[in-house]
Amino acid sequence: MYISKITLRPDTKASEILKKLGPNAHQAHKLIWDLFADSPDRRRDFIYRFDMDGTSACFYAISERPPKDPVGMWVVETKPYEPRLMVGDRLNFMLRANPVVTRRDEEKKHKRHDLVMDIKHQARESGQVVSGDVSIIAVCRWLLERSDRHGFRIDEDSIRVGAIRQMSFFKGRGRNPVSITTMDITGTLEVVDPPKLEQILTHGMGPAKGYGCGLMMIRRA
Repeated sequence: MYISKITLRPDTKASEILKKLGPNAHQAHKLIWDLFADSPDRRRDFIYRFDMDGTSACFYAISERPPKDPVGMWVVETKPYEPRLMVGDRLNFMLRANPVVTRRDEEKKHKRHDLVMDIKHQARESGQVVSGDVSIIAVCRWLLERSDRHGFRIDEDSIRVGAIRQMSFFKGRGRNPVSITTMDITGTLEVVDPPKLEQILTHGMGPAKGYGCGLMMIRRA
């Protein structure tokens, strides 16, 4: 596996394009695909995170292949990525996630629902008002519920929820927009099962990986 930091070249005119993009992850995924789409039938074999501050754009990517810039628009810094963890290691983490909840529909089929939007929908149905704290508590619970199966234990007091973004876009030829909510979550964890956590670090956590979610970045606490 490889880890890459991909930044916009300061002399590229593409900065004007990126000004219009802002933090729009749907548009950003088209840019990152250009660095990995070496054939028309290529399937995604990478996860990424996109951050933008003014005209400064940066991708972080974990991938099975090194990215290649076909147009000379980016500065690409790549090195091998081989997380070597031990039980008991304490790590600070940063995760951009799309928390979802699974419910059965009228046909008894399991269907994913955006967690924050589901909370708001349930509140409207019952005539309640949802505060931001309710959404944050639900997201923390979502993360805690998944920690054991993914090989880590969360320090609950360390969890912080930062930027919350909602995106709506049309996927493929669909006529109805797809809406997702992303949240930036930081905190401290303890390694319980190294192989399980290493799987998450290299392949991502949760859905919407094609739109910049799921990459967990870590450093020693």
